Amino acid sequence: MAAEDPATVCMRALHVLLHNPDPLAKKQADDWLHQFQQTPEAWQTADQMLHTPLQDGGEAWYFAAQTIRTKIWNDFEQLPKLAHASLRDSLLSHVVQRADGAANVLTQLCLALSCLAVRMRSWERPIHDVHARLGASKRALLEFLTVLPETVIDSKLSVDRVRKREVRAQLLVAAPGVYELLAHLSQSDPAAKRERVLRCVLSWFRLTAIELAQVEAAATSASPSAGAARDAAVAEVVSKANPLVALATEELFKPDDECFEVAVDVCIELVRLLTGEAGDQDAPGLGGGPGGEAVLVRQARALSILGPLLERLGPQLRAHEASGDEDAARGLCRLFAEAAESCAALVVNVLAGTLPPAVVAADCAERGDGETARRAAQLAQTMLVASAHPAPEIAEISFNFWFVAMHEIVSRRDGDH
Repeated sequence: MAAEDPATVCMRALHVLLHNPDPLAKKQADDWLHQFQQTPEAWQTADQMLHTPLQDGGEAWYFAAQTIRTKIWNDFEQLPKLAHASLRDSLLSHVVQRADGAANVLTQLCLALSCLAVRMRSWERPIHDVHARLGASKRALLEFLTVLPETVIDSKLSVDRVRKREVRAQLLVAAPGVYELLAHLSQSDPAAKRERVLRCVLSWFRLTAIELAQVEAAATSASPSAGAARDAAVAEVVSKANPLVALATEELFKPDDECFEVAVDVCIELVRLLTGEAGDQDAPGLGGGPGGEAVLVRQARALSILGPLLERLGPQLRAHEASGDEDAARGLCRLFAEAAESCAALVVNVLAGTLPPAVVAADCAERGDGETARRAAQLAQTMLVASAHPAPEIAEISFNFWFVAMHEIVSRRDGDH
């Protein structure tokens, strides 16, 4: 008697897991499915299930897509190198077929594809190849571009450091082109939802901030100009992503819009990118610790970019407090708190009247005499407003800034003795 088709067995186990009321039967089915996902046969069976128009397709396709993602993540060594390209082509085909289908299936397939892009050393241009194949499906393309940076920076992905660094460097080079593509999608294609575009921007800002901080930290001891190189790279990112930053800032003034929260997250990540907060501020070359000149100059430059937006948002925060809109107030408090914490050394030096000559000179050259001091003092005033919010869970968002500022003050005092 011929052995039963593995795909059919999987379908039966899935049905038991999801629809059988018997807890024991559910556990047995779940155990069997987990064990099956670890077998070499799971590669072919999952691919077969995705190619088959099954009656219970949604559940089966999700399981199959999740299985392939899990196999690439945990068991990629099971697959012969000669099969890597065919797996990539098959995944691309599945993504095209499911581009307009269930979101959870599409996400699993894009996660699998992004994981393969990290694992498969011979895949030299994943973004180019995926764009070429999925260009007509903006939804699928945006999903892939969103999860790819998230996959690369995921510490749980067991890929050697050299390969991770290699992929991060490749994505950093590709980032300006991605920002241009996202800007085009946000302006020209109604189907490309603003929230999806902003979530994708958020992923790339996070990747860029982390990678630039790590590159700078690694290069600082060998090259005193590492900080300047990082600042130049950040300037290029801000320039290329300017239309997307404008989109995010526009959404900050629409607290009832579905994009408000992700817009806040994008602007918070922009703060971290500009100030280098994703890395170690005490690294050599950043001024030697809290309040060093290099740190203060960088924070002053960040505040020159962020200042106009923060000035416009200050009255918004007060208006949300007056109207009782706690969700909007919470979002803006998060943004102000991140800006204040990231620029705490600058704020303390301004309030103490001890800005180093290099910062004063940069202020005069780039922004006009006293502009940095005015904006830093205004940021501190806004944090007082946030701390006085009547909702405790909103007021406490500001508390870490005061802790960081106190640490800066104590460090300055100890340094004077």
